[in-house]
Amino acid sequence: MQTLLINPPSGSTICKSFTMPLGVCSLKAYLKQNSQIASVVELNIKTFLNSEKKYLWEDSSLKYWLYKDLFYHKVLPAININKSVDQILQYKADIIGFSVNAASIHSSMILVSAIKKQSDAKIIFGGALCHHDNAEMFLRNGVDAVVIGEGEETLLDLVSDFKLCKATYMIENNKLVYGGTRALIDVNTLPYPDFEDIIDDYRNFSSRVWLSTSFVRGCNNRCAFCEESPFWQKARQKSPQKIIEELSHLTKTYNTNLFHKGDSILATSGKIMNEICELIIKRNLELQWFSQARLEKWLTKDLLLKMKQAGCSDLSFGAESGSQKVLDWMNKNANVTESIRIIKDAHNAGINVNITLMVGAPKENLIDFFKTIRFILKTRKYLSYFMISTAMLLPRSDWNLNPEKYGIKKNTKSFRKSYATNRTSTLIKRKILEILRFVLSIFYKHYAKGGEGSLSNITDLMKT
Repeated sequence: MQTLLINPPSGSTICKSFTMPLGVCSLKAYLKQNSQIASVVELNIKTFLNSEKKYLWEDSSLKYWLYKDLFYHKVLPAININKSVDQILQYKADIIGFSVNAASIHSSMILVSAIKKQSDAKIIFGGALCHHDNAEMFLRNGVDAVVIGEGEETLLDLVSDFKLCKATYMIENNKLVYGGTRALIDVNTLPYPDFEDIIDDYRNFSSRVWLSTSFVRGCNNRCAFCEESPFWQKARQKSPQKIIEELSHLTKTYNTNLFHKGDSILATSGKIMNEICELIIKRNLELQWFSQARLEKWLTKDLLLKMKQAGCSDLSFGAESGSQKVLDWMNKNANVTESIRIIKDAHNAGINVNITLMVGAPKENLIDFFKTIRFILKTRKYLSYFMISTAMLLPRSDWNLNPEKYGIKKNTKSFRKSYATNRTSTLIKRKILEILRFVLSIFYKHYAKGGEGSLSNITDLMKT
């Protein structure tokens, strides 16, 4: 069986991180470890390199990929979808797997339709957008199997014998059927991700190639708005020794020491993070890496200094709000005062600090919003960048599954569920924060940093 794994066109992932897609490259490695033939095609960067309208991959254009009408109007005419189909079909694969998320779903569905007209290959969907709410719609539009949760063992079962198995949805006798839950994998048994098929695409883009790696699968918190924790079910930590072996292997194999840690948390504890850093320093790996992170109280000044010494250049914290009430209602398990301390200590350790903020959350009122502004002003000189999002009802999130608990009224949209207590108010709040970000960036560019600019995107760092 020849298996082809696709990272579909999805927009801003390239401009945000310039990093390898970890999911499909990890799946390829797992199949190869189990004596299967597998390849990866990275259509997002290929499409970007061939497109004349590269602004579509900027952060500000993400909306064009998320919403179907905007995608068909703005994106589809600007990308050569037929070329992508040809690139897929030339492999003559028996099984074609797509990693789908909210930004890639529209391009994926168009590709599936075109492939089915020219090939008998079985098509599998996996990834963030694969859950019960979407499974039947996918399966009745050309997809043959939908994988729920982590995909290694499930994909291997499907490649070995394409039939209903654990953690899959299929259509049988014109009815949607589910194969049942699957036990979680021991992450310390997984092979290193395989980037061989796509490394040249990234080198064609930039000489500074950032690989993806993972220290921990999942998160040890359950924020009410998040669906990543339910997706992975629980946090599973790789051992520090396993992590160092992987980093050493990837550095030697692909001749780069630049890494994006593709996890939502740093580690399951400060003790583990400290051990990882000590091993990196002891082995003299001379890495540069960045990661998302929670504002954990165990992020002490000393540990942040050690992380910097171990190569941590940037951290992106999910701060969400400057109101303790809103954070508690989100089940964020974070403290505003402690968060300010961590941001300051990280900056003083020499780490670039980015934060994400959310507007329109349940129970957020005008006072809470101004507390968020106060939070920004208190941390402004320690921030490299801050991003603003609107509160969304993601399918696996507690907000979506138990809306009455939060006083939420649903409004369903294509592949996403949106929420705002007051849409006009939320839009105004978001615009205010965007204006504030712009004003602060001008201030730091011309005054605080002598023209260098403080509120800059991580993209700038990667291009230097």
